[in-house]
Amino acid sequence: MRKFFMWFGVGAAVLVVGLVAVIVSAALQGSALDGESRAYAAESIDAIVSTWKPDELLRRGTPQLRATARPSDVEGLFNALAIGLGKVVETDVPVGGSLVSVTAGEGKVVSANYTVKARFEKGEAIIRIALLKLEQQWWVHGFNVDSPAAFTNLSGRPT
Repeated sequence: MRKFFMWFGVGAAVLVVGLVAVIVSAALQGSALDGESRAYAAESIDAIVSTWKPDELLRRGTPQLRATARPSDVEGLFNALAIGLGKVVETDVPVGGSLVSVTAGEGKVVSANYTVKARFEKGEAIIRIALLKLEQQWWVHGFNVDSPAAFTNLSGRPT
């Protein structure tokens, strides 16, 4: 009986050490993913809002984004934002992070979501960007600009 408990203890210790190793590895990988996704989000947002050209968004877009976002619609929206907000003055550091999930249907999915406060000549905006990592490359999966100032400036009426 003594040998049983000894081997059981050794097995439990090996299991605990293995579990700790997996957790440490996942934490290190998550930290690296956060850094690279944050850098890609900042670079993409700066490129998109500095020109408001649809190509800046669409060439960074996932296949799903490019399939659903018509260039003419993106151009119309970006033209309105360029008029309503003016040129970008400053963007803050993206706030958010990455997520690794595993599902039975899709397998491993690496995504990231960030929010950025931006100041423009005519007002402020909150920009939300969703990213997916496909084949070791980050892509923009969603892009949202929330700015009451833009719509107020376009309508000419105060809110």
